Amino acid sequence: MERGGMRVSVKVLGRLTELLPERELSVSVTEGETLEGLLRSLDERAKGRLLKQLLDEEGRVREEYVLLLNGAPVTSELKEVKLRDGDRLVIFPPASGGAEERLAHYF
Repeated sequence: MERGGMRVSVKVLGRLTELLPERELSVSVTEGETLEGLLRSLDERAKGRLLKQLLDEEGRVREEYVLLLNGAPVTSELKEVKLRDGDRLVIFPPASGGAEERLAHYF
């Protein structure tokens, strides 16, 4: 997955950990890479199973999943979110009750 000079750290939690070989990854991306591109790259590692779990038919993140980029929820379209060197992405389905407190723990 070596793709460029920028590094983005990715942490997956919950049932997504069954899809990727590691829970935490440091991914090399090219300058100008989008969050959508990063997720497609991760999907390759997950043998095409990650995006089926994470995205709906229209390519939006399913309601039960939360993506945090540098500690903030991703609310824009994935193709509009440009990554920067050192960004930190956390992906997981929140558990019921107290999810916000658990989110804060990861950053």
